[in-house]
Amino acid sequence: HLILSQAAFRKNPLSPATWTELQKNGAEGVRLRRLAVFTALDILATNPEAWTTWKARLLADLLKAIRSPSAQAYFLFEKELRKKKLKFSAADLDGYLIARLPAGKLVADLALVAKAKEDLPPELLKLRNGDLWIRVHRKEDQIGFFAEAVQGLYSLGLGVRHASVQTLPGLGIYDWFQVSARRTPAQLRALLKHGLTSSRDLPDVRFDSITLVSQDEAEWIFSFKGLDKPGCLAVAAKALASEGLSLSSARVHTWGRQIDDVFGVRPSGNPEQILARLRERIGNPHE
Repeated sequence: HLILSQAAFRKNPLSPATWTELQKNGAEGVRLRRLAVFTALDILATNPEAWTTWKARLLADLLKAIRSPSAQAYFLFEKELRKKKLKFSAADLDGYLIARLPAGKLVADLALVAKAKEDLPPELLKLRNGDLWIRVHRKEDQIGFFAEAVQGLYSLGLGVRHASVQTLPGLGIYDWFQVSARRTPAQLRALLKHGLTSSRDLPDVRFDSITLVSQDEAEWIFSFKGLDKPGCLAVAAKALASEGLSLSSARVHTWGRQIDDVFGVRPSGNPEQILARLRERIGNPHE
């Protein structure tokens, strides 16, 4: 009861850490709903003035968050990790990836990568809804690897709809790309056996806007906006790599014919000078 109250009124209901704490203390399923009702009744009985519509909404938001598809995917992923006895946590991976890929398949792939003594070839996964995902792996972290991978996908005629970028302790680079393709999965698997090689020159792309969205000691966020053209993501990634920047995250946003590629990078150098060079190279130098 006390743990649930603290989670609802003092913590972030959307945080996996909050979900995990409640689950470890048995606050899940039917028991969670009973605890929520008891919490409300306890406050009303002992201190009626303390029960407000604001607290009611916070408690309801917590229940809604824990019962959401994202939270359920998170719990299922943690369960599969325990089955495989892997020393990872859902907190180590991109939440979007956990929510989109089947937990069993994702954990099985992590187990495969954990045993690997060398770089593994790209792996293609087709979901029941038709979505295509490609995993790339590199034992050692390397600046520019993301740009190489994206350029390799472009060379295969693949469009990147989402990129999940992460470097895991003991595993190395473990990136997943949601792609669109005209080729069949069988054709793609045959091509991927040879790895992701860049056999196609990148197009001449200029972005309408390149901005430094935010910066702190841990991460800088760059945004590249413009018309949605083939190769945009690869061009932006290569430009960042040429500045010696190592990626920590990447998001691909599209609406209509417009794109907004957002990259998180580890700080290195002068951000304002880097921004100016990026605009000069592939953006609007007069922005």
